[in-house]
Amino acid sequence: MRSFPKRLAIQVLFAIFLVLTFFEILLRIFWNPPYLEEKYKRNDLAWLQQNVKLNHFGYRDREFDLKKDPGTFRIYTAGSSYSFGWYLNDYKLSYPKQLELLLTDKFKDHKIEVVNSARPGFSLGERVNRLKTDGLLFDPDMFILSINPFDLSVKSFKPGITNLKFIRDLRLYQFLYARFEIARVAKLRDAEIVENASENSSQLQKVEKLILDAKKTADDNGIDFVLLLFPELDINNPNGTYKYTKVNEQFKTFAKENSINFIDAFEGYKGYPKKGDLIINPTDPHPSALANKLTANYLLNQIDFEKIINSSRTSPAVETATVSLNMPLDSFNFISSIEPSGWLYFNKEFGGTMNFFLPDSPDREVLYMEDVLKTSAGFTNDGWPGAKIEHRILAKSNPLVLPQKLYGYRVVGISGITGFWVEDGALRSKDLDLVSTEITRDQNNIYLKVNDPQKFLLYKITADIRIKQFDIEKGKITDLFSTRLESASVNQGGQKVSLQVEGKIGSLPKFTYLGKKVGYVWLDNKLVGADISVSGNQLDIVLKNKVIKDSTLEVPLAEELDKTVEMPTIYYK
Repeated sequence: MRSFPKRLAIQVLFAIFLVLTFFEILLRIFWNPPYLEEKYKRNDLAWLQQNVKLNHFGYRDREFDLKKDPGTFRIYTAGSSYSFGWYLNDYKLSYPKQLELLLTDKFKDHKIEVVNSARPGFSLGERVNRLKTDGLLFDPDMFILSINPFDLSVKSFKPGITNLKFIRDLRLYQFLYARFEIARVAKLRDAEIVENASENSSQLQKVEKLILDAKKTADDNGIDFVLLLFPELDINNPNGTYKYTKVNEQFKTFAKENSINFIDAFEGYKGYPKKGDLIINPTDPHPSALANKLTANYLLNQIDFEKIINSSRTSPAVETATVSLNMPLDSFNFISSIEPSGWLYFNKEFGGTMNFFLPDSPDREVLYMEDVLKTSAGFTNDGWPGAKIEHRILAKSNPLVLPQKLYGYRVVGISGITGFWVEDGALRSKDLDLVSTEITRDQNNIYLKVNDPQKFLLYKITADIRIKQFDIEKGKITDLFSTRLESASVNQGGQKVSLQVEGKIGSLPKFTYLGKKVGYVWLDNKLVGADISVSGNQLDIVLKNKVIKDSTLEVPLAEELDKTVEMPTIYYK
């Protein structure tokens, strides 16, 4: 049997290469789907940097005073990227600001304020929590909670497309494989959403429970409640049959059964013939400026604002109390302020964590992203020695420099670092491991030296902070605790250290170490991983590496407050 001539093989391969190149060129000339066109390619970080500036509450809106002037009609809106004004260059083009403009023009004798607290990526639970925390502080006359069909989606569907950019950039690859994979995933996602709109769907029940929770908060505080449903138009055929009719009908029925003022924005779109104008572009279904304007107009026409604005509403009276353990708070809904500063609280009805906005400060250097203060229930949430601040910082240097005092709070440790970069125009993120980041400190700053092959553009640093805190459960003060650093000198070399601590020991800090959540301590001003266990008043610490003699060790911990500590005065409604 004769072997295949080497020269012929080379000729065949060259011919195949020429044919493929020919078809690649043809496709580049004649096949240009929108998702491959340069003008539609995303650049999330560049857009945020150029077009978004958050106010000191962390909202994409103008500044407001928490205290409402007499005669002011105030609406507080909570939503995700659809309400945020995603890829709208001017925040005033979002539906809340368009509604504010329309109401101001119609009711010239009243001061109208519409607060847009939307945040991209906010889950429905986070939107509802924002109404129940920040929203109440603004003393609004109306809540508007926005939802969309994606709130019924639970599963994550990802196209099986290669990570190799030079292959993704080939039109042959996109034409023969990638476009079918994208269509397959879209079909799976649509089927899941429609399926979850069924009456017996557990996801629908979760969504409905959250909406009812928001409505109850509004009802308990004499606030009008509106549920706004944004449609999800088909980017491939926006003028075609709407594929989520079942979802809209399900929410409409649910709202009617529960006496909820329901606004379906799709109804406001129906009279507009070119629905392609209602999305950002053929690759992005977010509402365009026109869609936001139509939504605001539809809200204006569907809600009897004249009746609501002219009806008298009395703001809840402010109560004052000095905190003490087991003290009941009569008619408690929310705390408007605490004196002295440095105290925080957690309302256990939230279950996991509560978010609070931070005061405006030079510490907030990434003005297009929100820094957040989070609290958790004392002695229960593993890895929480107190409260945490999620702080965004630009990758200007390596090591990164973080002040020892952040927004006025003493930083006692670092429990998380997330790096952000841009890939295919979208903002991607990666949680970093303690072993890939060297964390040290001096008297004034904490230094984070990142050792990772990925080039990050910015970071989210999750800092554990020193606080005093009380918890509230069913209108009653429960736990009282504080955060502190317990220190000791290690007189003997080795890996094991035991510390005797006065008072009840609560939660201890944790960080990711080799893929697992482990405790951490400061060892000679360097953050290191450790296994920490509690036995009564004793901390047993096993360090990941051997300690040299006469080292200084510090561990942040939560402990019951000393009874001699001055208790705060709270103002609540």
